[in-house]
Amino acid sequence: MIRYIFNISIVLLFLGCTPDSDLMKYSLKTAGDNKQELLKVIEHYSQKKSDSLKLKAAYFLIENMWLHGSFYGAKVEQTNRVFDEIKKLKITQTEIREEDILKSIDDVLNNMDKDLPNTYKTDNQQLSAKYIISNIESAFSIYNKSPWKSSVSFQDFCEYILPYRIRSEQPEYWRDFLFTRQEQLKEVIPHCDNLDSVFNYHTLTTYYKMEASDFIKKYKYDQNFSQLEITLKGDCQDYCSYEIYHLRAAGIPATYDYIPNWGNRPAAEHTMVGLANRRQASILATNENSIRNSSNPINSASTKPIPYHFTHEDLPANLYVQYVKTIPKVYRNTWSAQKDKIDIYNTIDEKQLFRPLLQLNTEDVTDRYLETGDINVTMSQSFRDYQIAYLSVFSRKGWIPVTYSIPDANGKLVFEKLGKNILYLPTVCSKGEIIPFADPVILNSDGETEIISCSENQFINMTLNRKFPYFSYNCQHTLASKGIVFEGANLKDFCDAKRIQTVDYYPFVMSHAQVTEKKKFKYIRCLPPKSGRLSLAEMQIFGVINNDTVKLSGTSISPVSGEEEQKKALDNNILTYFRSRINDEWVGLELEKPIQITSIEFCPKNDANNVIPEHEYELLYWNNKWISCGKKVATTYYVDFNNVPKGTIYWLKCLTEGKEERIFTYENGMQMWW
Repeated sequence: MIRYIFNISIVLLFLGCTPDSDLMKYSLKTAGDNKQELLKVIEHYSQKKSDSLKLKAAYFLIENMWLHGSFYGAKVEQTNRVFDEIKKLKITQTEIREEDILKSIDDVLNNMDKDLPNTYKTDNQQLSAKYIISNIESAFSIYNKSPWKSSVSFQDFCEYILPYRIRSEQPEYWRDFLFTRQEQLKEVIPHCDNLDSVFNYHTLTTYYKMEASDFIKKYKYDQNFSQLEITLKGDCQDYCSYEIYHLRAAGIPATYDYIPNWGNRPAAEHTMVGLANRRQASILATNENSIRNSSNPINSASTKPIPYHFTHEDLPANLYVQYVKTIPKVYRNTWSAQKDKIDIYNTIDEKQLFRPLLQLNTEDVTDRYLETGDINVTMSQSFRDYQIAYLSVFSRKGWIPVTYSIPDANGKLVFEKLGKNILYLPTVCSKGEIIPFADPVILNSDGETEIISCSENQFINMTLNRKFPYFSYNCQHTLASKGIVFEGANLKDFCDAKRIQTVDYYPFVMSHAQVTEKKKFKYIRCLPPKSGRLSLAEMQIFGVINNDTVKLSGTSISPVSGEEEQKKALDNNILTYFRSRINDEWVGLELEKPIQITSIEFCPKNDANNVIPEHEYELLYWNNKWISCGKKVATTYYVDFNNVPKGTIYWLKCLTEGKEERIFTYENGMQMWW
């Protein structure tokens, strides 16, 4: 989504909901021709003493309006035609497919002038007195009617109920419509007079019918409520916005909380809906990689329950399952500018600011979600000119700051309230460039820190199998593959079938099954476990021809699926996979003539992040920067690198294809992922 980064051009020293606060003066000064509209709101609520609380709310909204805004102009208006097209689809079709939605926006974008103007305007420059007053009246009406009013402070009301927008969507009238919907909903909510009960009901995944979609990759603006109602499509940000609209319409102080980046996943922001007066999540996340943490919805790696906990005996010697996505920090969007951020912008050289992290209307709420720890770092003398430092996490495109600290006179830094079991890199920022100033440090689960320092005079040999952690969401394919059976036959209906191999283990990667049966077969098939379904990425049959063992070719066969689906199990591509359409459906290979089978190699559906033969890989190690250990083309399902500097972090890059890569340490012959 398009985001706006603020650039403060005047010094702001104090916060406060007063008519002569510095923030109010700034908001009125930068309102331009719209200043009179803002003054009308203040005048409207200054007439009666009974409106004193509403006047305070008006001050609060107006003095922070310069922080919030939307895109306007012909480009936005024409892009928004897509919503009219989707409404037409809803009228003419009972079920709208994903491809219909994507075609609608493609048609709009392809027929639009690419050079149309696009302008970002802050709310103090744009919104009318009528709109602001209507929003205040509706918000107070809902607030005063809510049974839980006494448990919601006026400050929380102003921050998390009163605002008319969630992100940078175009403002609209939405409260009254949603309030009616919420009143009807009370009939089905248990204990509807209890704030927590209503909030918990709203956060059930079954309540909202939002669906993930590539629509948001094409529609580059934040959707407002009416647009979300039309599409019901989006990502976690859209889902949260839609939910928060409903909650705030019921008088619930719902918050927009976000994780700026994961600690062990590709760079991505994740959002969550919080409750302002809930000081702590019911279950604090620990970031510990354990099956017991896989049920925590905050950072479970899998959206579905894990049906089985893999034991040490189940796993290959060099592989472990990652059950959680580690969280370094959690921030909360507020309506108001936060004093600590204003102080930073007022006192620190702007060239040192990493603006995406230092948005003015955010506060740190990490310890409400996580068990946290601290990291202490001291800047060397050569970095003492920097007024602010950051801890960054890894991404393929560069290190990304997730928290900051101000050094004392001796260059000492304390980074507080950090997620554990994460590797951080101390960095500074110079004109947008992220520069390391100390060795990486791991904050362990016990709160202790471990410095990772490269030993360039000590070397190790490495055998590497993957370029990315094996997350639990991939486990279901492995689970479904234990118990598959390979059979040979010479009659096409397999009435003379003979079992030649049974897989009595969990095949995580391309696996090898030796066949001892000497009989020759014309037909070979792979069957799922009884009453199960196959998710088979690859099946390669080897046999003896002219005294040589070779990979066999032939015609794919299956009793149900068509030719194109069958071929996915035999196409030498582990990214495509055969999926049974019904229980007990199998897939197989018909040979030209009976041949003695010597072995079978097979692989379940997978993420293709294992080392793959014929792909080129490069290993890098960290010593204040990334340094290459060389490149190799893999000849099997692992790759060796020798004489690698010891004790640091490493990055295995696939130069052939694929984007998922993470850093790791190397401990006792195993890649430990960060």
